[in-house]
Amino acid sequence: MTKNQKNRLLEDTLFEYENRENSFPVVSDLSELPKHYRGVALEINDHGNVTAWNCFKNGTCREIASRV
Repeated sequence: MTKNQKNRLLEDTLFEYENRENSFPVVSDLSELPKHYRGVALEINDHGNVTAWNCFKNGTCREIASRV
């Protein structure tokens, strides 16, 4: 993914979350994700930083994009 595509994905996930249309989990810590979850997850920490993650069934997550 290009940087613009990553930023667009983050914008889209935030928009869906704000409008309560999201079908993905929104957590404050990755340990809160369901076991064996596979897909995109949004992490919003207590400082307001936002990170979009690509999660795999084996429990690993790879950062897609983030905003401070």
